[in-house]
Amino acid sequence: MRIAVLGNCQSLPLVQCLRTMLPDHVMVRLNSNLAAPDILASAVEQADIVIAQTDDIPGVDMTGVTTCLYPRFQFRPLAPDQARVDADDGQLLSPLGKPHSALAFFGWRAGLDIEATAGLFREEIFDMLGYTGLLDQTLTLAVEEGTRVGMSDLAGLYRRWLARGRFIHIVHHPRLFVMADIARAICARLGLRPAIPNPEDFLHDPMLAGPIWALYPDIARLYGLTGGAVFKTPDDRENKTKGRIIDLREFIATSFAIYDAAKNPRCLATQEPEFELLRDSLGLTGRIG
Repeated sequence: MRIAVLGNCQSLPLVQCLRTMLPDHVMVRLNSNLAAPDILASAVEQADIVIAQTDDIPGVDMTGVTTCLYPRFQFRPLAPDQARVDADDGQLLSPLGKPHSALAFFGWRAGLDIEATAGLFREEIFDMLGYTGLLDQTLTLAVEEGTRVGMSDLAGLYRRWLARGRFIHIVHHPRLFVMADIARAICARLGLRPAIPNPEDFLHDPMLAGPIWALYPDIARLYGLTGGAVFKTPDDRENKTKGRIIDLREFIATSFAIYDAAKNPRCLATQEPEFELLRDSLGLTGRIG
């Protein structure tokens, strides 16, 4: 059987799990956000089964195709200040690639120094910004996403993953055992019996090559976990070097240098009312977003 696995970056660990679980089937994986429509359409046309995050892909006719949807993963509670920063010439890259810290950007925009900005990463500030109350909201969204793709227990899976400990690298990058659970659910829905039911025991997590966000101690304690204010930068594939482990102050200092050099950097997350409240509570003036 020929199976096409489509989706965002999460499709990579998923297809690795499925290839291990179903070695007698041919797996073709494409990033539906990056591949050309004609390439996607060809993969769908040749497949017996399509496993995808959506059946509404521009330029691709999925009429009559056996399709199994799987969820778009995201979990903000463990990395609540992860945000996007743009500049006049496009999306701005941080020391970790695309992910930025809204709190670091706030500190830079407010004219705080590195030490004062590092001092913002504490429970009182997290409470003020609503970071400590994200779990219920996230689980509600998981119920909606689960309903969309036909996985009624997705919110329950999130709870079980959280009970196992830290289960994300960044907001949209789950650890391998998460994608293995999703792969098992897919196999069950398709009536396919895995030859290897526990692929996470044998595979390297491909997401480890990417960025890893810090699990701040005051966030970790909310969920009974142990945290630390350290980040990992992405591996450099071109030079074949591993990413570096950097602490919070180095992350902030490097982020500040990036913002200093950028043309009109802006962060939508810091335009929320909670950041205005934070600005006022600190006695700051001027633009924040």
